[in-house]
Formats: sequence, C-alpha cells, structure tokens
Amino acid sequence: SANDAAVALAEKVAGSTDGFIELMNRRAKELGMTSTVFHSVHGLPPAAGQEHDLTTARDLSLLCRELLKHPDTLRYTSTREHPFRPNVPGKTVQMRTHNHLLGHVEGCDGFKTGYIAQSGYSIAVTAARHGQRVIVIEALVANLTCWS
Repeated sequence: SANDAAVALAEKVAGSTDGFIELMNRRAKELGMTSTVFHSVHGLPPAAGQEHDLTTARDLSLLCRELLKHPDTLRYTSTREHPFRPNVPGKTVQMRTHNHLLGHVEGCDGFKTGYIAQSGYSIAVTAARHGQRVIVIEALVANLTCWS
C-alpha cells in the first residue's frame, strides 16, 4: 500500500503527517463523510497510545465517488502488476495487486483492498458495464468501529 510513500507525500504536501491528517479530515467533511476521522496518513494499525482511523462503508463510497472524478485514478487502481527499479540488476521489485477481482470480474477496474488483524479484510471496488458504474464496499470486520 506504499505506506512509506504516504508519509513522504504527507510531509511534502503539508509539512508534517499531523498537518496532512488535518487536511484529510477537513476534506472528508467537505465530501460529506460525517462518520470518518483519520488519525494516520496510511491506515495502518495504530501504535500504542494512538487512535484508530474510523470510517463507514457509506463514507468510503463517497470517497470512491470523488476519486472517480480524477482520470488517473483508474489508471493506477486497475494496474495488476508493475515493476519498480526494472533497470537496476537484482533490485527489481514486482508489485502485484491484492485486488483479485481485476481480470476476473467483467468491468472491474479499481480501488483498494485492505487487511489489518483487528478488523479483518476489506475492499472498495468499482466496475463499469454497459455504460453504468457501480461502487461496492465490503468489510469483513471483527470490530465494526475499526475499519481502515
């Protein structure tokens, strides 16, 4: 999920991860994500003394709908496999998606899967068929107040 990249981007854009979290929460409210509170830039389980990110399937669907307004989103989220450092002998890393619906479900072209031990598996997925697009959010959670 490029968690280190999320931290680097947060620091570049807002000067700090805390500053970026403020931006994330402000934007979530602007989008109508009324049950979402971010405490991290990456969605990983919190360290001791930190709080979990909180959201709902409804709020994630609002975020996904907003992401679809940006053309590059599906270019990235539909990628099944991509090499990093392909020109460095012995250093190439092959990134493979965890979204196994890509290439197996007609029209599926994106979004994100997730897993953390406390809340289990989750997926936000989209597909287009016959000129219509659907967004599906599914979370198999052990603790419904903790979904990242």
